[in-house]
Amino acid sequence: MTGVLIDNDRAAWIRGDRAARYRERADHLKGMASAETRPRERARVLELATEYDRLADELVAGQKTRNE
Repeated sequence: MTGVLIDNDRAAWIRGDRAARYRERADHLKGMASAETRPRERARVLELATEYDRLADELVAGQKTRNE
């Protein structure tokens, strides 16, 4: 049946969507950091961006592992 996701497909779609949203958030934070003039605050925002990228990487890696 087209358009209906079984549980595994639905979970994969949700993980993929979350990874994309995490990457978007990381990109947004990197832009904010580039505009920040205070070094400590810039570093903290970049740490948050790195964390979002790491979360996205973990979601994608988990999805690849499940598909193998």
